[in-house]
Amino acid sequence: MYKFLSEDWIKDYAEKWNSNEKLTKELKDFSAKIKYFVEGKEDEGVYIKVENGKVVETGKADSGKYDFVLWASQENWKKLAEGDIINSFLYTINPFIDHINLSVN
Repeated sequence: MYKFLSEDWIKDYAEKWNSNEKLTKELKDFSAKIKYFVEGKEDEGVYIKVENGKVVETGKADSGKYDFVLWASQENWKKLAEGDIINSFLYTINPFIDHINLSVN
């Protein structure tokens, strides 16, 4: 078990991501650089770089450019890990999913 959002943790996260065939297949057209950190500790953040659905790079985040920046309080990260937040969030947006257009023109 690694310390949450440490460099070892993000490497393990990437290995789990890449070993999930369903995830990598569904994200085959997705590429992005994603930063994660605990609120108030941005300088301790970590990142993954995804290319065509697979994580190809991980490490300690810097002040560079990221496509997505995800942060939360330690308490909310814990709730997310336990499934409390994501299930509630998905429940609230589910009726609108068919009406969301995420295409970029």
